[in-house]
Amino acid sequence: MSFTKGCYIGQETVARVKYRGHINRGLSGIVLEGDRVPAHGDAITAEDKEIGRVTSAVRSIALGKPIALGYIRREYFAAGSAVTIVTGQGSVPARVAELPFVRPA
Repeated sequence: MSFTKGCYIGQETVARVKYRGHINRGLSGIVLEGDRVPAHGDAITAEDKEIGRVTSAVRSIALGKPIALGYIRREYFAAGSAVTIVTGQGSVPARVAELPFVRPA
């Protein structure tokens, strides 16, 4: 990647991350408690404020519980951070997880 080259698609975003030193939101893994699988766009909350949205979710056969991906605020990136997923049927407690969810043996 060159910062001296002329204009290219995504240049502003890349430069912003380099010069500000961080991003505000990032893609994180989330492991949910219970059996409810959230839908795309469901809110992710922590401490009674919205910190992100679910981008995709599925029931993991390997983990035996629902997992999701979502963009969340950087203050909650740490694995183990407690979050809540707000679905159409109510709230589901969850935890931020390291990616990949399952590591090869």
